[in-house]
Amino acid sequence: MLYPAPPVAVADLTTAKTAYIAALNAAIAAKAASEAATTAKDEALEDMIDAMKTDIRYAENTVDYDDDKLKLIGWEGKAAATPKKKECELDFMDVWYPIQVKQKDKAGRPDIDAFEAVMMREDRTKGFFVSFDYTGDALIEIDAFFKRTGKSIIALTVNDILEEQIARKLA
Repeated sequence: MLYPAPPVAVADLTTAKTAYIAALNAAIAAKAASEAATTAKDEALEDMIDAMKTDIRYAENTVDYDDDKLKLIGWEGKAAATPKKKECELDFMDVWYPIQVKQKDKAGRPDIDAFEAVMMREDRTKGFFVSFDYTGDALIEIDAFFKRTGKSIIALTVNDILEEQIARKLA
């Protein structure tokens, strides 16, 4: 015999295997029962929602959508449609400028390209980009972007801000 005294007897392994298979089958059955219970719960919820909607529609039709009578059962009926805004009304609320701040020694062309994409997507005419410095390619791209689109990127450096030179750049 090659292995005369294994540490776990064959009978014990058979018992452990039988216990595992029983536990596995119980877990499978419990999972199936849980899924069935969840499905039954979801169906009951849908039935309840449908019944409530039916009652609400009945109440609305019975009182001909009279809000005062519907309030008696805690229902306010359908909200009035939001009025359309008049031409130029509240347009000032759409005026905002994207701002990008980079904490790196020099912002490069890829940084500017990404910012341009935001400005185009959001249809902004002006944006502010702050960095410690800019590469030559970045500054060339800012000018080219303005020539192509008429949209301006105001390139500010941290020194501009600290030395209060912003007014000159914004003019």
